[in-house]
Amino acid sequence: YATEQDRLHNFKKIADFVGITPAQVALVLMLKNLVSLTDAIMFEKRMTPEFLDEKIGDPYNYLPLIRALVEGK
Repeated sequence: YATEQDRLHNFKKIADFVGITPAQVALVLMLKNLVSLTDAIMFEKRMTPEFLDEKIGDPYNYLPLIRALVEGK
């Protein structure tokens, strides 16, 4: 998600492309994982440990990024 000059570069670049804020971009990407997990639970799909690690772990990774984007760091 980063360049050597800006660790939040990709969020900012996507925001420019689609016309939303960088924090909104990070929120959408986090929600993508939560929707996938929600669908798996609601439709009682088989979930591997790797699937669960990704779908549960990724939102935890996005939260500090969202904070940094909101705070302008």
